[in-house]
Amino acid sequence: MTARRKARALIAMVAADAALKAGAWAFLRPRPDQAVASSPAIGPFRLGYVENASGFGFGQSRLLERYGVSVDDGFIVCTLAIFVGLALLVLFWKRIRGPAWIKASLAVIAYFALASTALGVHELLRLSLSDYARHLLRALGPLAVALSLYHVASKPYTATVSTIFLAGTIGNCASLLLPPFAVIDYLGLYRPRLGFFVYADAADLYIAAALAMLAALPFVLLARAAMRRRGHESH
Repeated sequence: MTARRKARALIAMVAADAALKAGAWAFLRPRPDQAVASSPAIGPFRLGYVENASGFGFGQSRLLERYGVSVDDGFIVCTLAIFVGLALLVLFWKRIRGPAWIKASLAVIAYFALASTALGVHELLRLSLSDYARHLLRALGPLAVALSLYHVASKPYTATVSTIFLAGTIGNCASLLLPPFAVIDYLGLYRPRLGFFVYADAADLYIAAALAMLAALPFVLLARAAMRRRGHESH
């Protein structure tokens, strides 16, 4: 995938996500006299309108707090530092000499150092972040990782994965930083017997697809290696 094709695909996916969110805001948002908008259902799927201002970047805040993790300003700052460290690792992975286990060890040490430094600076300055600053910090971390992957990916498969991932990240980041300052989710999956109800949007589906493709990468490489061996044996 050439740089021009990557850019075109990225623009198309971000535009599609923005159009769907605008449609959900215009047609699925509850009216002032409604508690909840009507939800057309197709099997287990439902259309609805949910504004999620708490979870993008490192999971749902309520879920973390249920397990004793306090999502305060210090936690947000530490998370941003770790994301930035991961983005730098992606950018400079090939430039670091040595085997992979040394690189991974250096990455772990760098993560702890960055998180500790960020938390120390936060405690020293006693920062009190506004709601918009929290949204900005939550958005910057994943966006830095997505941009670094998009920059370094050159082979067709990894370029496709990085483009899809960046499109989803941009979609959710833009939702957090623009009115209504929340990720607009409109596609729900409902399982009443399991008590399972989750809403997502196109950007979430992009990110999920990119992660699934990334998880399948080892199997793709094995399949390609097997095909090459067969080709050499046939000749």
